[in-house]
Amino acid sequence: MWGLIGALMLGAVPQGATPPPVLAEPCAMPADFRPPATHVYRLKGGGTLVFVAVLHGDNGPTRVMLQEDFARYKPGDVLVEGFSSTRGMDPAYRQRMLGYAERRTAAGRPDEVTTAITLAAAAGTAVSGWDLTTAEDYAASVRHGFAIEDVLGAHLLRLRINPFAEANGTIVDAERREATMVTPVERFDYADWYRRHYGTDFVAANGTPCGTGIGADIVRFETAERNHRLVTVLQAHVGPGKIVLIEAGANHWLALKPWLRSISDSAT
Repeated sequence: MWGLIGALMLGAVPQGATPPPVLAEPCAMPADFRPPATHVYRLKGGGTLVFVAVLHGDNGPTRVMLQEDFARYKPGDVLVEGFSSTRGMDPAYRQRMLGYAERRTAAGRPDEVTTAITLAAAAGTAVSGWDLTTAEDYAASVRHGFAIEDVLGAHLLRLRINPFAEANGTIVDAERREATMVTPVERFDYADWYRRHYGTDFVAANGTPCGTGIGADIVRFETAERNHRLVTVLQAHVGPGKIVLIEAGANHWLALKPWLRSISDSAT
């Protein structure tokens, strides 16, 4: 589905429009890839992009890095992973983002998204999501030709849900309801789906772009779609005199690295 390096596009490019960026293959890890890390781009059109390439689940160094970056660069705009870009102007949705951060903090489980939202709120900085919704993921994959059951299984793999473990029925049902928003799915036997595609050994890597089989194929496709959404959102937010901070998984930065360098006068 992908070459090692390819031009990945959401649709046809109108005549005269800027061509889609070349994105790096996310599984070709360079030797010096050491997330978390902050990468600062001085853009050719003016403005600064502070890309905080986080390590998900690393709530120590990553959170400290975000705090230091806020203090140093004082961004006027913040974009976070995991929240929808299409709902960013909805006040109720923005309140939902803040509520998520408050609940995680109160429970003693702040993560990198929580930290970015909390820092932005404390500074009075505009914050919104750059990501696709789960329903948008499902819709894009189905339009691309994947079967809804395979997309559902891939999403559970991406969540690292072991199909042979007990007490995962609630998560499976919740994900099935998300899928039903696109195409009705009356029931789904996750363990049976996994056995048909992968056998009886659970390999979490098959829920990543670097795995094998149908699950990895779908996650790879959706990761490309998400990266293109990220490019679109960044293009809409950056500009002369603006400092934009983005929080995203380090693999997203790795994929966008060639494009980010192409639009920058300098990068650190």
